[in-house]
Amino acid sequence: MLPALLEKEISFENEKCRLRTTCFHGDYLITVNRFSDDNQVVLKTKLFLHFGHRNTRFREIYYAYRDKGLNEVAEIFRELTFKSSVKGTGQITIGNEED
Repeated sequence: MLPALLEKEISFENEKCRLRTTCFHGDYLITVNRFSDDNQVVLKTKLFLHFGHRNTRFREIYYAYRDKGLNEVAEIFRELTFKSSVKGTGQITIGNEED
């Protein structure tokens, strides 16, 4: 399993879910899963997003989701922005990666 950039329990579509964000070969993978009561088995994947990190503009994505009324998804991008290091061009680097 890849190390998580962001992992936490959230309420998504009125269900208790686990958010997990990873970076794999320069792309972000975001999953929101609903687990069984003992947190061992994924019952349903509620959201899966996959996108490249180069020239990704989290601010634009955040406002696009917020304007559509999808505040829970918008908040994922807001928090991911804080967890990432953003260069002036909007490109994202994680840890010691160099663009």
